Formats: sequence, structure tokens, C-alpha cells
Amino acid sequence: MAHGVILLVDDDANFAELTRAILLQGEGVADEVLLARDGVEAIEYLFHPRRAATDMPGLVLLDLSMPRMDGFRVLSKMRAAEQTMFVPVVVLTSSVHPEDVRSAYGLGANGYLDKLSDEVPWNEMVQTAARYWLRMNIAPNSFAGQKDWVSRARRSSSYGGENWRREPDLAKLRDLPREEAIRVATLIYGWSSAEAAERVDTEQGRYAQGMADQNKQQGA
Repeated sequence: MAHGVILLVDDDANFAELTRAILLQGEGVADEVLLARDGVEAIEYLFHPRRAATDMPGLVLLDLSMPRMDGFRVLSKMRAAEQTMFVPVVVLTSSVHPEDVRSAYGLGANGYLDKLSDEVPWNEMVQTAARYWLRMNIAPNSFAGQKDWVSRARRSSSYGGENWRREPDLAKLRDLPREEAIRVATLIYGWSSAEAAERVDTEQGRYAQGMADQNKQQGA
């Protein structure tokens, strides 16, 4: 993994250039900051046929609201692919709507920053986030280049061993909106969309029926 490289994905050119300058000023938190103007450019960069896992950026700073392809779709594609599933992604956005925050984390975001925050100056916020993910954190992609590194990580006891797909905790999907629960299930458990939809429907239906029966008993 290119540890000191950040991929900044934002359709606001002025904001992107400002953030890039902040990250490179002085000694610089990052060695290099690459700019993508929207989700399509980000995906084209990340999934270029000649780009190996060892060439992935150490951090992706991702806007949510963009033309052609928004940040949610970029995040979903990244977490569904082995070469990008562990690349740290921090969302940069002016939206603090609870559903956006919840969806971003449900899709695998590692952080969520408010561009318009009054609490912390933007330069301090983005530098601190980048410094943590690039200089302090150890991500699985740090071992990219080792043979079968993703497969071995999945087989490890801390990941769940060989049963990582077979013992899902479906209870955590009960209260999520159906489409969000399906997205989360495909990312966490590696199911196909069809299998995830079937399992989510079964679990949510069973839970709803149980709640209905409980209410009947209480009302009797």
C-alpha cells in the first residue's frame, strides 16, 4: 500500500485544492494527495487494471454528494472488492443528517467529518484524521503484497476463522431499513445480493412476527 498517498474525492474544486494544500503544507501529513472530481474518477483510479493492492492509497477522503456517482456507491464498490475492502475511507461532507451518517458507516466508512463544523477548524480536523490513518493506524492493507493476505486474514481467529461466512449475527440487521440491511449483509458476510435479500427478509419477517405475537399476548 502507498502509505503516504491520499486519494481525495470531491467535486468542489476549490475545496479540494484547499484541503490538498492543507495536507501538504509544511512537512506535510501526506507525501502525495491525488484528486478525483467525482465517484467515477475515483473508481477508475482505484480499479485500474494495472493497479495492484500494493499501489492502493493509504487513505481515501470521500465526499458524498457528487455528480455521476456519489460517495455511497464508491464506498459500496470499494468494500465489495478484495483489493480495496480494507483501504481506510473517511467521509468529508457538509451533511450531518443521521441517515447519511448511518448509511456511510453501514457501508464501511472508517470516519465521518463535517466540512462545516464550528467546533474544530477544518485544517486541524483533516490533518488530524490524515495523520492518524497514515502515520498511526495499522490497516490490513499494510500487508498487501504478501501472498494470499486477504484469504489468510479471513481465516484468522480474530476475523472469525473458516466460519466467518457461516455464523452471521443477523440480529444486528433487524432494525435497519431493508435495502440498507441487504447492503450491509453483502459487505460483512460476503453474500450475493439475492442471498442477502432472502436472509434479511426472513430475519426481519421473523422478528416482526415475534413482536406482533408478543403484543397480542400483552393485550390479552
